[in-house]
Amino acid sequence: MIELPGEAPASNLESTNRERVYATGSWRDRDSIAAAQVPVRPGRKQKGETILANVEPLRVEDVPELASLIGQVSAAMGFVPNSLLTMARCPEIMRGFTQLVTAVLGPGEIAADLKLLVAHVGSTAAGCRYCQAHTAGAAARFGVEVDKIEAAWQFETDIRFSASERAALRLARDAALVPIATTPEHFLELRRHFSENQIVELVAVIAIFGWLNRWNDTMATQLEDEPMRFACQHLAGRGWQAGKHLPWP
Repeated sequence: MIELPGEAPASNLESTNRERVYATGSWRDRDSIAAAQVPVRPGRKQKGETILANVEPLRVEDVPELASLIGQVSAAMGFVPNSLLTMARCPEIMRGFTQLVTAVLGPGEIAADLKLLVAHVGSTAAGCRYCQAHTAGAAARFGVEVDKIEAAWQFETDIRFSASERAALRLARDAALVPIATTPEHFLELRRHFSENQIVELVAVIAIFGWLNRWNDTMATQLEDEPMRFACQHLAGRGWQAGKHLPWP
């Protein structure tokens, strides 16, 4: 099993059993998930026996002034992300963020499928399990083959990746590290495949997900059912675990 960057592997007090419930197809059965629960980790905010995010997301009905914007996000993604509902506590931050992310991930000179692979590899390098799940599921929705998503961390050697994709994903991996590990050689290789404008788009994707990686890892944002299911089924084989992002019934 390939060890990914990020938080330490789950201990026997954590959530491996509940993740297995998602991966084996009973992920919608809340009784099954509850039956697989194990003791909570010390030091986390708790409500009864439930692990909560460090800052609780609002409900959609709590912010009627944002209902239209949240509805647009839900229509695009197929669900309302908890990260957005946490941002909704500061409506101007949420409005500004959605405007920026729409500009970065919306139509441009770089295809959406490559943008999402860049976001996924960058999030993997940064260690954010929440964003890894989101970007993997989104890449699949935009037509990237599942086996290619599963192999994304091996882009340097996997034959499914072209030279141009390798250049972009190498930038994503090394720009997401702290300290940043990019060099002039990264850009020499990028210019063999991409224009200056396209390189700006690629860096913008890496940068917006750098923001999201820190937001969701710091907030311990809980995963929603759809990305949780996809990650358990398609990313767990390479070492992915939800960890602090594990949803509770």
